[in-house]
Amino acid sequence: MADFMKFQATVENLVNGVYDLDGDTLKIALTNVAPNAATASQLSHITQIATAGGYTAGGLTVANTDVSRVGGTANLVGDNVEFTATGEMGPLRFAVLYDDTAADKPLLGYWDRGASVTLYENDKFTVVFGAQILSLS
Repeated sequence: MADFMKFQATVENLVNGVYDLDGDTLKIALTNVAPNAATASQLSHITQIATAGGYTAGGLTVANTDVSRVGGTANLVGDNVEFTATGEMGPLRFAVLYDDTAADKPLLGYWDRGASVTLYENDKFTVVFGAQILSLS
């Protein structure tokens, strides 16, 4: 997966305690429209792909999230998220991480896969986090 790009509101939300990263439900939503990192702050600011072909509005939950700290660095970890098409899904390009627990569904960041893709029946799109979803230091 590409580098994690945070929304500008994420920093303020972290300082204000909006997120409980190892307690809240975090989800991945899909879009084909580039998120505006400067102005987008909640899920309603994201144009999700159509609810079709196996995609449900709001996306999928990131399972097993946890925050661990080593020295002055905190890492958010969680299971990869896999979308499976049951028909035509997309096109899609961006995977958006947000907090589903808060009423306004605040955004954290997103990944750009580099080009749009349309999934067809049984195709999979997996958001692979690697060693951590994000790291704060």
